[in-house]
Amino acid sequence: MSAGALEVLLIEPDPEESRIIRSSLGPSIRMPVRIDREETLQAGLKRLSERRYDAVLLDLSLPEDPGLVAFLRLRDAFPDVAILVLAGPGDEAVGFKAVDLGALDTLAKDDSLAEGLPRRLKYAVERHRLRAELKGLDMLDDLTGLYNRRGFVALATPVLKVARRMKSGVLMVVAEVGGDHWSAPAEEVRAVRAAGNLIRDTFRDSDLTARVERDNFAVLAVNTTDGQAISRRLRDKLTDHNAQARHGGTALALDVGVWSIDTEARPDVGQWLSSASERKTG
Repeated sequence: MSAGALEVLLIEPDPEESRIIRSSLGPSIRMPVRIDREETLQAGLKRLSERRYDAVLLDLSLPEDPGLVAFLRLRDAFPDVAILVLAGPGDEAVGFKAVDLGALDTLAKDDSLAEGLPRRLKYAVERHRLRAELKGLDMLDDLTGLYNRRGFVALATPVLKVARRMKSGVLMVVAEVGGDHWSAPAEEVRAVRAAGNLIRDTFRDSDLTARVERDNFAVLAVNTTDGQAISRRLRDKLTDHNAQARHGGTALALDVGVWSIDTEARPDVGQWLSSASERKTG
């Protein structure tokens, strides 16, 4: 942020919607915000190439680039920018899909927008900035590209803090790669790497995914309370992976556990990981 202000690019064709957003992010809120607006995605991309922004608010109903088209073009062109999408009536499912694909948040363009936008923008940018800072530290697992145990423990507390303030559900997921008797080290490496790819494909970019031990993975899944749906999604991904592995690849077995996290309680992430093996349900 420059001079303490949050630099935001709004890509929104509707003048009245733009007025509401500017008003909600006006001088009455605690953090100063500077907003530039463009009416089209092409103009927004040009503006992003000329200067740095802390966040982009992207309308999903742009006439020339509707729905996910605009989001994917923006994400691919500027992968390091924090993107929040604005979903109009009927576009809510598209907004959630954008979050699955890397958007930090989706906000409905209804009566709740003006009240919720300042808080959700602030926490999305804070989370994005923290993750960017950690990229340069020893927080990533070289084998899978996910966070390592250190990164998971460091990021879990701010993730839970945001979830508590947003009053959103959080699930803890642990998965252990089965197979203690690998025929060769290279076989274990292939299995762990394949498991990491499966975890990455199953969960959203907004979830916190990590390889926390030699063959153990952990995930904080945010904005969800449906553990059965997550378990089912993991099983389906595993089934698809093993079906493809029969044609050449590494078959996997995963021992999985899912349980709810009380975001009001003081987090003891290290203890969660230490006791995770006792709570897996398969």
